[in-house]
Amino acid sequence: MNNENFIINKNQWLEEVCTRCNHFGTRETEKVTQDFYIFQTPCNTYEPELLIIGINPGGNSPFRERTPAELQSYDVNILTDKPYWETDKGTDVIRQNFKRVFDQELEPLLNDSVMMNMVYFNTPTEKELDGLPQDATDFCRTKTIEFIEILNPRKIIFLTSFEPKLRKYGVTSIDYLGCQVRRGVLNGREIYAIPHYAYYDTWKGEKGRLMSEKLKETILRDRIEI
Repeated sequence: MNNENFIINKNQWLEEVCTRCNHFGTRETEKVTQDFYIFQTPCNTYEPELLIIGINPGGNSPFRERTPAELQSYDVNILTDKPYWETDKGTDVIRQNFKRVFDQELEPLLNDSVMMNMVYFNTPTEKELDGLPQDATDFCRTKTIEFIEILNPRKIIFLTSFEPKLRKYGVTSIDYLGCQVRRGVLNGREIYAIPHYAYYDTWKGEKGRLMSEKLKETILRDRIEI
């Protein structure tokens, strides 16, 4: 697939996701009351070096109907560059944490990366995900797995270290590699999993350094056949 075909397929996928998520928020029963979005970086290139998948967006914004264009509105890679909407804010938590682990050897992965969510509806904490209608979370998981095939990333990292959560969203054959790094299989693809950067203590100091070294030993090697 070339990049032009990728954009066509991505736009069709976004249309489907937008239509169904708007339905979840406007139907008569089991209505979803949370806002939704998918990407946290630009997503305009086929076969990026890295796809990072978070469980769901943090926040407590109420549902509102969205358009496909709104779901791909990021034009800055917030993993590497401070976005213009944070100009007046002093905190750089996400970039500071990523720099601790994705050092000079791993940084090229971030420069060519896409970050998205497995479940698109925002909640204050992961616990609140259990309160979402099952068909809404199942739909998000199915569409995310579908999008992985459309995007065809070279490498995949999940931002959660909880094995029950990984299994819930379809990851199998999970192995603990040490230094907070896990490896598993999602729909026939090798994935890696590390703690979310919001768990600051797991990314700083010696823990962060060892996690970085373990990623270099594993994710930087050639992909193996599953």
